[in-house]
Amino acid sequence: MSPEEEEVQHEEELLRNPFSVRGWLRYAQARQRGPRPRLNQIYERALRELPRQVRAPGHTWGGLGGTWGAPGHDLGGSGGHRG
Repeated sequence: MSPEEEEVQHEEELLRNPFSVRGWLRYAQARQRGPRPRLNQIYERALRELPRQVRAPGHTWGGLGGTWGAPGHDLGGSGGHRG
């Protein structure tokens, strides 16, 4: 499967279930070796989509090299918050 086809597959999965932590993790893991700005976009989108209780302070996202929800990392604010 080409990288473009794989990306479409991840996007379609997230359109069906935007609150799936596993879906976001799989997408981020698939993009680990890609350009850092693209990976950051995925993280930021996940923060906007996932309910706040899922991204509790200090929650490490599968060893992906960052801690989402930690002070200074919660980029989600109230925009897009649905929980």
